[in-house]
Amino acid sequence: MKRLHKKRTALCLSLSLCAAVLAGCGATKQVSTETQAEVSTQAPAPAQTQEAAQTETTQESLAQVEETAGKMPEGEIYIEPVAGISDDFIRGMDASSVLVEENSGVKYYNFDGEEQDVFQTLAEGGVREISEKYEKDISIAIHYTRITDKAQVDSLVANLEKSEMDYDMIGLSFYPFWDGSMSNMQRVVELIQERYGKKVFIAETSYCYTSEDGDGSGNSLVGIDDLAEGYPATVQGQASMVRDVCAAAHEAGALGVFYWEGVWLPVGEATADNSPVWEKYGSGWASSYAADYDPEDAGLYYGGCSWDNQAMFDFEGYPLESLKVFKYLETGCAAPLKVDSVPALHVTCNVGGELILPEQVDVIYNDRSANKPSAVTWNAAQLAAIDMNAGGVYEVTGSLEDGTAVTATVEIKMDNLVRNPSFEDSDTSMWKVTYEGTDNPTDYQVNEVDAHSGEVAFHFWSEDTEMDFSIEQEFTDLEAGTYQLMTYAQGGDLTEGAAMELYAVTSDGEQTEPFMVTTYKDWKNPTIPQIKVSDGSLTIGVRIRCNPLSWGTVDDFVLNRVSD
Repeated sequence: MKRLHKKRTALCLSLSLCAAVLAGCGATKQVSTETQAEVSTQAPAPAQTQEAAQTETTQESLAQVEETAGKMPEGEIYIEPVAGISDDFIRGMDASSVLVEENSGVKYYNFDGEEQDVFQTLAEGGVREISEKYEKDISIAIHYTRITDKAQVDSLVANLEKSEMDYDMIGLSFYPFWDGSMSNMQRVVELIQERYGKKVFIAETSYCYTSEDGDGSGNSLVGIDDLAEGYPATVQGQASMVRDVCAAAHEAGALGVFYWEGVWLPVGEATADNSPVWEKYGSGWASSYAADYDPEDAGLYYGGCSWDNQAMFDFEGYPLESLKVFKYLETGCAAPLKVDSVPALHVTCNVGGELILPEQVDVIYNDRSANKPSAVTWNAAQLAAIDMNAGGVYEVTGSLEDGTAVTATVEIKMDNLVRNPSFEDSDTSMWKVTYEGTDNPTDYQVNEVDAHSGEVAFHFWSEDTEMDFSIEQEFTDLEAGTYQLMTYAQGGDLTEGAAMELYAVTSDGEQTEPFMVTTYKDWKNPTIPQIKVSDGSLTIGVRIRCNPLSWGTVDDFVLNRVSD
């Protein structure tokens, strides 16, 4: 999806209803260069000074905390009440996929497991019914999808003012796994309100409740290494994230929050060929017909639902308890204290070193005020079975004091013989870059979000010319033996004629491993497992030939001696 392929600044003007259920920025979750117009059914409230608002909020917060203490309703998830939040705070849901989902055979159920109209279930979860908003005056909203750069947002709104654009409020997309911190979101909201006098709302947000993929088509947020810190891929984690986004938006003075595509479910089983249904009803993120207007993205990577693990219904259409977060924003919801997640633990140790696993691990509870390190007991037999004299990856199980199971991934690493393998050192003289033409399409880019590790990666892009280049490193004094070579690469917008390969050249000849990047952050890991070196000489590298406007990064070369 384009939102994953490229990080582009985009201004969206799209028509939708700023109520409980509305059509958002389109059926594909992407950064768009269109101008879209969002329409809100909530009329703008009178302006209020920042100082007065903060004083009033503080007084209301104290009063509400005292009033709700000990009176929270009980449920299966824990929700901390949002102090001072009013009944007028928008609790919205983009449900624009419902029609194609139902046409594709998807069914929706209520909290009792009975088949029910999805809009009724949303209302029962606390999402505002659209009928409640019909009598309101309709306001025009401008929707901005990139807010990580506050100065850029400021420039955008200033240009709107200079051009005398007719609009009433601004909607912001805020995905906590893409769009920076909540505090930055709050600063952007406050900037727009204070400097330009415009009301602001969060037009799109979401979070995953699982790392599973419902239809085999891949998800935009995988839910493993790309999670926001402190929010696991669980139903409770999803509820906590939505609650905290609402709380942060409310604190900054935003009108409310809309959840994006909480009803977009997988069509078909993950192991089935669902393409005919996706193509017929348009229930995936894009169909092959999109090639007519977007041949280099949707036309190549069309498929199923990329959002099913961020819906607020499970894969079968049953509502999750996290949907009730909208209902509990004011009152909160009490639940028995329990462990929600233990963050993934990865321990590395060099061959021949001393392996030490932590005596305590961080634990995330449903009530996150209870989060704390907890003592863990590791499986002694599994530890003893780890071979410290060879590289390998192992899983070691353990248990907390309350019996909660814990797993640690233990990696015994062999020495990486590549010099400056991740390009983090400014001295890159050990790397040789060659290219066809007059302009070098590559550079060592300092941008953490595009690097596999660290902050730097080998980057390529060209606006108007084809690219044909390589990067390599030479060794002359390796110990005779067998070696393994690998690297990591990601990128997109490559056409059919593009070619990429990892290569290793010895005195006996060349070995290659072809690969192809597809989407943003979809890291490919080409590997050449058996490279025989007899005279100490070896050259390793990557060759890439690709079209204009394609792009990507290569990072983390690894060369290990694996045997004699």
